[in-house]
Amino acid sequence: MSARPYYGWVIVGIAFLASMLVLSCTLMSFGLFVKPVSAEFGLSRATMNTGLIILNIGLAIYSPILGRLADRMRMRPFLAASGVTVGLSLVGLGLSESLWLNALILAVPLSAAFSGSAALAGFVLIARWFKYQRGRAMAIAAVGQSIGGIVILPLLAKLIDAVGWRQTLIIEGIGLAIIILLLAFFIRERPGAGDIELVNPPATAASYERTLSDSRIWTIPELLRSKQFWGINVAVAIALSVSTTLTATIVPLGQESGLTLLQATSLLSTLTVSAIFGKLVLAVFVDKMEQRAILAGAFILLAALTLALSADHGYVSLLTCCLIGGLATGALYPLLISLLAHVFGSASYGTVAGLKSPLIGIITAVYVRLIGEIYDRTGGYDIAFYGFAASLVVAVVMILATRSRRDAGPPPVSEVQAPA
Repeated sequence: MSARPYYGWVIVGIAFLASMLVLSCTLMSFGLFVKPVSAEFGLSRATMNTGLIILNIGLAIYSPILGRLADRMRMRPFLAASGVTVGLSLVGLGLSESLWLNALILAVPLSAAFSGSAALAGFVLIARWFKYQRGRAMAIAAVGQSIGGIVILPLLAKLIDAVGWRQTLIIEGIGLAIIILLLAFFIRERPGAGDIELVNPPATAASYERTLSDSRIWTIPELLRSKQFWGINVAVAIALSVSTTLTATIVPLGQESGLTLLQATSLLSTLTVSAIFGKLVLAVFVDKMEQRAILAGAFILLAALTLALSADHGYVSLLTCCLIGGLATGALYPLLISLLAHVFGSASYGTVAGLKSPLIGIITAVYVRLIGEIYDRTGGYDIAFYGFAASLVVAVVMILATRSRRDAGPPPVSEVQAPA
């Protein structure tokens, strides 16, 4: 009798869809709303980007708290409450006529719920369900964070053209809340006695090593004293901040280069298609290779992208930059979460994932404000792109330096057994 399908892959599907919907309806779609919202409220580019800064500051505040809760809570109500709150927050932004109310929505309910639904719930579940193929499962689930650029963003662009930005926010908010509630219904918290994670070929020494730290529970003070924690997270936070800023900038950059909204949106879609391909390739190799070295390569590729964006703003050149740069941007997040689960284990994954968000939020806030200020003062983005490339070189040095403190070596391959 053949073994029944492992339910962990259903969990991967839930994480995939939840992260796709929440991320594409919030952070990824921010660039689509820059021009219509700033035109209605009479905002400068730097002031408009303050909305993204507020959201990231909220993530920095709430993520450590929610991450600690995620290690102790059932994920079904956690995901359901987070998803509904994101949906209602988007509806509130669509209805609001007040900039102060918009700021409050971004700072409190939306930022907290985004962290719970897009960054924590699904990936905490994957850390619980997978040991030997955890990196692959996380990489596949993270594809959802990119595929929304193909599926969701063009739809949102057409909706904005057809019914305006306010109605678009209301429609996406209601739809998002309903779908997340349905996904939460199918959650199972942990593997049962009959759930067996089959590994074919048998587990390698590298995949076995990633199970060694699963039983340890890290306290927050212990994590904050860990050089591994700071080295990994600061380096990747720099790269993710550059990636997020470029994602929010590429659409207005394209429009100001003479492209239509649909053409400019196609740049973002190309970026996300390439990111999907990068994640799928990563899923094949992530459990077999040195993840820090892959991260360093992604940082270098992303630095090359930022420099290329300053050289030529033609449609073909921008499209090529997005195609190549997407390979790097797509690999960043799945590599980070897989490496954190590897180093710190599944029992504390929510806490570790929550603590990384303030670093990402703070650094992203600086980068987003900086690129807005540079645009307002110089009329372009080139100086910002040069600075981003330099900071990515620093990130390469930092991530490679964490290898100097070697993890405990795995047992000989002959001693590693696939689960029964």
